[in-house]
Amino acid sequence: MVNNGSYGGARVIYGDTDSMFVLCPGSSRAEAFEIGRKIADDVTNANPNPVKLKLEKIMHPLILESKKRYVGMSYESINEDEGIFDAVGIETVRRDSCPLVSRVLEKALRLLFEGDMSRMVRYLDMQLSNLDKMPVSDFVFSREYRKSYAESAVVASKLIAEKREAICPRNVPEVGERVPYVIISGEPHSTLISCVREPWEFIADHRLTLNFEYYVQRQVLPSLQRALDYVPLKIEWHCPVIAGCYRLVFLNFFGCFFFL
Repeated sequence: MVNNGSYGGARVIYGDTDSMFVLCPGSSRAEAFEIGRKIADDVTNANPNPVKLKLEKIMHPLILESKKRYVGMSYESINEDEGIFDAVGIETVRRDSCPLVSRVLEKALRLLFEGDMSRMVRYLDMQLSNLDKMPVSDFVFSREYRKSYAESAVVASKLIAEKREAICPRNVPEVGERVPYVIISGEPHSTLISCVREPWEFIADHRLTLNFEYYVQRQVLPSLQRALDYVPLKIEWHCPVIAGCYRLVFLNFFGCFFFL
């Protein structure tokens, strides 16, 4: 109905059982609100009571990564001058990410949405060039401890629980408890699980260093790239701690979206 209707070229780009995203190419936010209300009214009138479609919000700009994974600036009223940073399913709101990832990703996306590419690049350069000056808390992961694991499972929370039990059985995490850990630098060809340490272990042993290469290449950049894959931009990082190196291509946005 939406794709075949006269709604200024609007088309559904994602939908599930109770919602859908509609792209309005070339429309202003005010025009998107008008189109969204008309579609909501037409769909409601075409269905029997009590079925009702409601315009929830306009998102401009929007990055729709995949099902239930999106981020953008949302507006719930045509009178709002400033949007609200709105993220679902990505690392800025996921509990299994470390603070470094969520903080860097959110700020970079905010700058991207403002259209200030040079500020975003400078911000990333500053952050990724000063990892050794950041508090340990920025690098702490926190994963939930489950009731049982397969014997062959290679999981950080399982490893920490086994180490705690070997010291004192009363120190084993409760089921559902979140277990914190960091990733340290290991010997060449070390496995990731062998580099897992509890934060107190890292702080107590001054010979240990955080594995910045892992944090950037396996955590920060993949989360950024998943978002930036949907805009013509590529970021590369070299020389851990000492310097960042980025390559900018160009930026483009494709009109307003609304969420029904």
